[in-house]
Amino acid sequence: MVLEDSPDFERFLAFVNLEEPDRVPLAELLADLDIMRAMVGKDRLDLEDYVKFYVKAGMDYVRVLADGRELFYNPRLLKQKERTYRYSLYSEEITRAWAPEHEGLVKTEEDLERILSFDVSQIHASTAEELRRLLDRKYPKMGLMAGFGDVFTTTWMLRGFTQFCVDLYRNRGLIRRIYEKVSEVALHECKVLVEAGVDAVWPSDDIAHIDGLLVSPRDLKEFFFPWLREVGRIAKKNSLPMIYHSDGDLTSVMEDLIDCGVDAIHPIEPKAMNIVEVKERWGDRLALIGNIDLGYTLTLGTVDDVVREVKERIRDLAPGGGYAVGTSNTVTDYVKLENYKAMIAATKKWGRYPVRLR
Repeated sequence: MVLEDSPDFERFLAFVNLEEPDRVPLAELLADLDIMRAMVGKDRLDLEDYVKFYVKAGMDYVRVLADGRELFYNPRLLKQKERTYRYSLYSEEITRAWAPEHEGLVKTEEDLERILSFDVSQIHASTAEELRRLLDRKYPKMGLMAGFGDVFTTTWMLRGFTQFCVDLYRNRGLIRRIYEKVSEVALHECKVLVEAGVDAVWPSDDIAHIDGLLVSPRDLKEFFFPWLREVGRIAKKNSLPMIYHSDGDLTSVMEDLIDCGVDAIHPIEPKAMNIVEVKERWGDRLALIGNIDLGYTLTLGTVDDVVREVKERIRDLAPGGGYAVGTSNTVTDYVKLENYKAMIAATKKWGRYPVRLR
């Protein structure tokens, strides 16, 4: 049992195991850089500052990615459209890029071969090893969370979503070749991070929107779940919990996710899924993270709105364990800083076990 409110991965493990720790944990997939800068109070962040953000955010772990992954997931390879505009509350205009929906990077056999020839041995875990040494020295009870994934997303981006959907009917062999390479890369990321000594794995991949899945369950069972199941196997072999992130309504594949070895699901978007119903249906097998509204509460609402919603979630979901407070996506840089801090403070104040909110 954790006695003090300081980073302790045992708190997070108790939550994943559907037990009651000292308080409801705080958990996020990630936070935008401007949020991190604002929380830490510095424009340029080194590795110690990065850890400091997670401590200030009340989390019991630090997220880490594999090194060298950018050689494969190069944003410039996928960038075919871009626009400059004001996005963040904390900085001036920025240029953001995205993959077009009608066409992707892979248009010819030569394009495909460039993707298939990528050598996964270029991916390593030096940063994870450095972070582990830093945590052992300064925050020995803090965990290290492996972040990786985007297998389904990268597969469709390489063809463009429209062409990807056509290929699912006319050229599944091509999709399989791309998927197998992308999944090989992501699986290698997982393996090197596990070897570096992470305490949990958190694959992320958006497979749904607020009204349902992006493609049929049949397609996901061929081009996504086999990879996720292998990640689950690696996690269980190494006694590591597996958390999974996807936006959207996952109702129709929740049993598949559990079958793949998912221990906790994030973020359970309010517009897509009723988290109380999710708790009632799957809460005996699945821990739940998130659901604090980004559409209004954290971005446009007041501090009182945030506190009210956090208290409601803790009241409805925390008794018995298996719930961690977090945003309904990530801590985006259009979240008000005072609202984010209010979410953290409210969780620490009202999330103590036994929960006494009525």
